[in-house]
Amino acid sequence: MTYNAFIQMNGKDVVINGVPSKMLISKLGRSTNEQVVQYRRQGRCLLADEVKCGDLIEEGDTIYLVLASRKEEGAIYAILGICNAEVGIQYFTEKHDEYGNPEFDEYGNPVAEWVSRGSTWGHQMFVSARMRVEDPGILHTTICTFHIPATQECYELDRAVVGAKTYQVDTIDDISAPGLKILQVSTDER
Repeated sequence: MTYNAFIQMNGKDVVINGVPSKMLISKLGRSTNEQVVQYRRQGRCLLADEVKCGDLIEEGDTIYLVLASRKEEGAIYAILGICNAEVGIQYFTEKHDEYGNPEFDEYGNPVAEWVSRGSTWGHQMFVSARMRVEDPGILHTTICTFHIPATQECYELDRAVVGAKTYQVDTIDDISAPGLKILQVSTDER
């Protein structure tokens, strides 16, 4: 039996980038990191699916973000992050009237507003002491990180919104994992 046939017979029904398919999904091997045990999975899918870093995979009510992938003999192996946050991205801009002129308050200051750049599903991880030791690139102000698809427009000093909670985007890593943006965020006090 080929690996593709095995996946077709035993795989779970998933939707990969809007296309129905099959995928074997299981917990990662042995790990002592609680966040890895709780929010990471491994998956194997058909070569024809061409799964890559940053893709979203739906399986029932669960949405996964592909954090890494590689082709193996007969299948594509992927590390999946369980999406635990719908992340809205906003930017700050001056408010304009219907004629394109900037609006001012009673003191002559320009009126500003937050405008949406869109939203996407993401993998949110709160920063722990262990993460700070393992990753020296984490800023001292960072309270959590978001892994989001690179297709989502986002820039430093934008606002990330999850539910009613707002965060300031301090830095964006779009190099270490092509196809993903890793946002380091702090409390937004603006």
